[in-house]
Amino acid sequence: MNDSYKSADRRSCVRLTPYICTEEARENLRTHKYFGSDAGISYVWFWNPVANKLVTYLPETIAPNTLTVLGFFHILLPLAMMFIFVGSDYYGPVPSWFCYLQAWCFFAYRMLDEMDGKQARRTKNGSALGLIFDHGCDAFGLGFGGLIVFKCICIGNNSFALICFASLMTSFHLATLEEYYIGTLALPVCNGVSDGSVLLIGLFIVTGICGETIWTH
Repeated sequence: MNDSYKSADRRSCVRLTPYICTEEARENLRTHKYFGSDAGISYVWFWNPVANKLVTYLPETIAPNTLTVLGFFHILLPLAMMFIFVGSDYYGPVPSWFCYLQAWCFFAYRMLDEMDGKQARRTKNGSALGLIFDHGCDAFGLGFGGLIVFKCICIGNNSFALICFASLMTSFHLATLEEYYIGTLALPVCNGVSDGSVLLIGLFIVTGICGETIWTH
């Protein structure tokens, strides 16, 4: 089969199916390696050293994806509790117990998200599919976590909430696009991933202590 037929077959395959169906694409998946860095203050002084220490206590039989799933569970749990016990409207009273629960769950999610990659390198089980799974959970986590933040600050059921939510998802998309074209994901000092996580945990704790009215008055 000549090159023109191969090219046409490749375009047809990509267009008609969502699967990785060319040998070139399969080889790229096998050989892909993630390159990233985080210069965030909290990452350098807290997230990274603590996660490195915690993974040393884990058995090597624990798969990195297990940590990813466990972390994602800590996103889904408060989301389910919010819809069941607190309500889906983005105004009204927010119980202090829910804020404390979210503070803990978000902390656990962030720590497990740091640990899964380190466990993958420690056990030599890293793969491109694992990276896709990890970043996929992060994408959902950003959206679901954003809904919980909006509830805690009582942003309201309005267009501003939609704009904020769209901005959150766009930022993740653009960061992934940057990684695709540049080949690395370099987070600067005071970035929204590591340092922003500390601020969010503080927001949940403050809301639990002072009540949601601190953000609405």
